[in-house]
Amino acid sequence: MALLKVVQLAAVASVLAQSKVDQLLNVSAGTLIKGLGGIGGSTTCSRWKNLGCSTKPRQLIGAVDFALDESGRHLYVATTGLDYIEGCQDPECFNNTHTHDNSSRLLHFDLQTQGEPVTMSYCGPWKQVKYDSKRRQVVALRHTSMSGKNSAEVVAFDAHGAPATDANSKSCAVYPGIGITATCACAKGLDVANLNGKVIGRAGLQKDGILPAATMTLLGDDVLVGDQNNYCIVAFPLEGSAGTDTKGTPVAGTCGKSCGSQGCASIGSPPVKAGKRLGDGSHGMDLTYGLFSTPDGRLLLHDMNTETIDYGRSPKAETEYMTVPIDPGTSSLYVNPTFHPDSGELLVLEKFSRAGVLLEGTVKSGYKNPQKLVDAGELSGTYVEASAYFKPHPISVAGLAFAWVFTSAKKLLVLVSYALPTGSEYLDHAFVELDVQ
Repeated sequence: MALLKVVQLAAVASVLAQSKVDQLLNVSAGTLIKGLGGIGGSTTCSRWKNLGCSTKPRQLIGAVDFALDESGRHLYVATTGLDYIEGCQDPECFNNTHTHDNSSRLLHFDLQTQGEPVTMSYCGPWKQVKYDSKRRQVVALRHTSMSGKNSAEVVAFDAHGAPATDANSKSCAVYPGIGITATCACAKGLDVANLNGKVIGRAGLQKDGILPAATMTLLGDDVLVGDQNNYCIVAFPLEGSAGTDTKGTPVAGTCGKSCGSQGCASIGSPPVKAGKRLGDGSHGMDLTYGLFSTPDGRLLLHDMNTETIDYGRSPKAETEYMTVPIDPGTSSLYVNPTFHPDSGELLVLEKFSRAGVLLEGTVKSGYKNPQKLVDAGELSGTYVEASAYFKPHPISVAGLAFAWVFTSAKKLLVLVSYALPTGSEYLDHAFVELDVQ
């Protein structure tokens, strides 16, 4: 034990000696997955410590979602990339006036070999990612700026395809400031040359000045996209026939018409009729349609943080369905729904406590009786953040689960984002495997 402490202190000292290095030193529970993340993940580039703002292969800048293949070996990660490049008064910055942003990546990581991740595409921001086992493809939701509006599209990739190429484009989404020459790994806009995948869904998705269609899930042979600006869910074939020009088929809600409020039905028990329309999130912040499916293939929709609706296995638009009461305990607000592989219980992250709670029940009766499976404190860690003003030193960081999936009945793989306990931007992102009972 004494020897282990010496080794740990030596590792900390090594990190502190490198004044411009960010690093996640350890986590409070579970096993930290080595080789991906934990070496700086802020979406702001501070040029005094990273002159060119380029991302290292193993960095995760703004990681937001992940998917596993059926073997559990191959991990696919969606990142949003940088959204801001700071000015810099350091003398080094004046002598280096070029930035290259390659941060917005869709990644493939082999959990077994833990070799260098493969960049499947540089053309994000990537918002969600799913694995389509039937076609051995990775399906990802992409946002991009186009003529002052933000657009969304769904892109499919060969799960083991060739890595993407860096375009070295001068048409970049993030402006580095006056006097700085900027290049980026992928040009902003649609139909970019080095996307490295096939667009399988775009037409009909509403453009928006802030947040275009923001959620996605797979159901049967379709990818379903939640278009909160058009108040409905549309389906595109996973085999890709819709391409860029064929509109998706509405499968939930009434396109173009909302119920006029954030939610449209009671969130409590018993289940009630939900109505034919979905909620309007225009008076809130980042309100979307949460989409997930049950182990037996039923579509569940969490409407703007309010009621959850059961759309069954073959959902139809402009049709009334029943609600599924979901009670996480502390509040009715939840994210990250996933089902336990053996018991069928529903695991959600309750937003106020930030705890993972396991709910028992069924789609017909609803899910209740929360039992804490993951405490928020279990996701904390120790971090070293480089500083322009102070000597770097270990600090405590709080973790928030952005996504998770059971890898077995007793193992949970979690994408954790880390921030200061008192509040801050996310400093970093990493994967942690937890033992759960």
